[in-house]
Amino acid sequence: MSIAIKVIAIGNILMGDDGIAIKIAKNIEGFLKENHIDLIIGETDFEYCLSKINKEDFLFILDAGYYGKKIGDITILPLYTYTSHKNGYTQHSYSFIDLVKLYYNDIKGYILAIEASNIDYTLEISKELKVNMNKISNELISIIRKKGKYFK
Repeated sequence: MSIAIKVIAIGNILMGDDGIAIKIAKNIEGFLKENHIDLIIGETDFEYCLSKINKEDFLFILDAGYYGKKIGDITILPLYTYTSHKNGYTQHSYSFIDLVKLYYNDIKGYILAIEASNIDYTLEISKELKVNMNKISNELISIIRKKGKYFK
């Protein structure tokens, strides 16, 4: 089986900024298709996401997070450095990544966490993220190009 690059976007679109990865993934979908990168919109369905992963894949896992950075900044975490005792917080990726590491311990890739502002019951993304959607999208495209170039 050959290596496939996959972008997995997780988050809850009913919880404000927690859905930023979903919105950004849809924003960069054209780039991903042009570059033969699979997009998996997983939202909160981790079982679905896991069913789309093969052990040879190279993953970019997009999620919202709190790492004490400026709203909209992207934290890049290599999967091989992942432990369950990080100093940051994301609502979804730790549980999902725990499962990825359990079933695909040697899988390669990155967690790309977008710094959130407001995770609360709302369908709206915060103003700070809305005004920076294109900037965040372009930065993610740049990261995916750079980090995924050896796997095409």
